[in-house]
Amino acid sequence: MNVTCHALVLVLSLSSISQARAANLLNKEEQRILNDITENYDTSYAQLGIRNNQNEVDRLEAEKRYLEIKLQNERSKLKDESDKLEYSLLNGEYDEDRVDKLHSLSFEIASVNNKLTRAISSLKSEQISLEKLSSKLDELNHSRTSKLIKLYDEIKKRYSSASGIVYSKSYNGDLTCDLTESLTRCLAKNMGKIKETFYLVNGGREQINIEKFELSNATQELSGKVFYTVDVEYSKKLTSGLEYLIQKEIGLNQVSFTLQSNKVKTDFFIDGILVGSGKKVDVFGPYLGQHEIKAVNNKHVQSSIINLSQSENYYFPFKKNNPENKDSNDNRNKTGSLSETSLSVKDAFSGGLLKKGWSYKYNNTDFFAPVFLDRDRQRAIYLDYESAMSLCNVKFGGQLLSSLDYSNLESITKLESGEYWTNSGAIYSTYEHKNVAKTFLTNRVVCSK
Repeated sequence: MNVTCHALVLVLSLSSISQARAANLLNKEEQRILNDITENYDTSYAQLGIRNNQNEVDRLEAEKRYLEIKLQNERSKLKDESDKLEYSLLNGEYDEDRVDKLHSLSFEIASVNNKLTRAISSLKSEQISLEKLSSKLDELNHSRTSKLIKLYDEIKKRYSSASGIVYSKSYNGDLTCDLTESLTRCLAKNMGKIKETFYLVNGGREQINIEKFELSNATQELSGKVFYTVDVEYSKKLTSGLEYLIQKEIGLNQVSFTLQSNKVKTDFFIDGILVGSGKKVDVFGPYLGQHEIKAVNNKHVQSSIINLSQSENYYFPFKKNNPENKDSNDNRNKTGSLSETSLSVKDAFSGGLLKKGWSYKYNNTDFFAPVFLDRDRQRAIYLDYESAMSLCNVKFGGQLLSSLDYSNLESITKLESGEYWTNSGAIYSTYEHKNVAKTFLTNRVVCSK
């Protein structure tokens, strides 16, 4: 029978292949254990209430900034009215209306001052609570990571045990052929694609070695559709690529490790972002896989591409005659409590203090919020308009969002509550879901690229 290949029709879509690939990484028992770990973590995290606490801290910080600006404005009005009253009195005129206005302004200042005092007190209390909750969260993360490591070791052990076994199976599929070429030629031309599809639905080249792949049967319908059977012999393998996929699948991409040096004033950077300073820095974050580690001491630099692993120590020694930096006034790496994270342009472009926080891709555009790295935590930043524009343009090669961008983002993902700069210099409020009158000198930033 003469037929011709017209097009290869993959039985599985790319998404279903990807899902099958991920699902094949874990067996049912391993998936059950992973689900239990995830469920227990989510329950414990919700019970901590840290998200509500952080939202309250953000709200109080915003209220504090608002009251400080209002207090400054009211004092400026009071001074202006006082000067006018003094001028009137010096000219022998008594302005009772202005006196009443001064009394009113004085009462308003006292009221704002009291509100500001209460806001500062509440903020300090919430920050103390947040610090305590953060400590508990660290313990929760450590417990979860330990359980995931144990699960990962069991999965890795299973793959290692299975690596020497040769499996046999019959693989069935279909493709569509034309009617001008032979069935043999059609199948021969597409054998590479058939083999690649088998790889995909069985975990990919990272997971298996094909020992034998032979076509054993093929039938064709009058429509040109061909159904085939392939006899396959394959063995499973454990590679660094597969280990990475397993770690990523179970959520072990958050790794903890230690960076060390023989010098006290050593700055450690991961992919250009400052993660800590000192002779020893403990790091916890999404650093699974290969990353560039850079250690800097008094302008001396050591750099290496490292495949970062859980609970490892990485040591970067400097020569003993390398003098420490004696400048005690260098505060660029101090990372204290950021109750007020308002950065200048100079701060925003110095030493890797900033990095991309959350990100979202929509209509081929990447949206991301720069954050301030405070030890192992990320803090929202507040900038004036000019600094915000410069940050997006120069630091990240992007631009500020429009009001429409913010509105669209709110409809498809959750934005942190607050006020954000737009590219026109207006302020978009997530509370009002629209542009609002300028209230603060500094506001949050989201960039697009």
